[in-house]
Amino acid sequence: MSSAIELRKLPLIFVEDLSKPKIGEVDFHHLSKSLRIELGSVIAISDGRGSWSKAKLGENLELVSDAVVEPQTGESCVCFTPVKNERPEYVIQKLTELGISRIIPLVTERSIIRWDESKIEKLMAKWTSVAKQACMQSRRVWFPTIERPHPVADLPVTVAPQPLLVADPTGRQITTEDSCIAIGPEGGFTEAELNLGERVCLPGGILRAETAAVAAATLLSAR
Repeated sequence: MSSAIELRKLPLIFVEDLSKPKIGEVDFHHLSKSLRIELGSVIAISDGRGSWSKAKLGENLELVSDAVVEPQTGESCVCFTPVKNERPEYVIQKLTELGISRIIPLVTERSIIRWDESKIEKLMAKWTSVAKQACMQSRRVWFPTIERPHPVADLPVTVAPQPLLVADPTGRQITTEDSCIAIGPEGGFTEAELNLGERVCLPGGILRAETAAVAAATLLSAR
């Protein structure tokens, strides 16, 4: 059995140090009370940087295997524009589950949400927590990089050397060489914003912004 298949069969939590793992109170309660996993059962523990091992569940974790390193599947990036009444957490959760390695929220000319700098740190902590939970759900041992909200005009430099692709119904089909797609707001990108990168189309016609982000992530992860 491959290590990846074995990993998917085990509950997963994240620890700071794989050599001296400590389980937090929240994770212990989730496994033992919510999931009803018995003490002494084998679980997977990971550092979020690709390494994982097996341990016996208890208030103190007991290692039962050496660490295994899962290879990263390649760079993939989705830049998305949050829209009104749709939580960025939903998009971050789904992109993480699909294995996107880099997630960038955008500020565009037609953005409805305007980021309050005084709340950015709290948002970043919340998004990181959402991504961690999504990794546990999907048994992914590589945390995605979640960046602070970026002005869309900065994207070509931000994502370099990856070429920037911009989602638009008039664009070409996505290929296996593509790795970074930007998704616009409900009103779409402006013409100037569309010209920041090469245009690519997504399946399904005109999609909601959050649906488009998930569709782009699905296509990139299927590569």
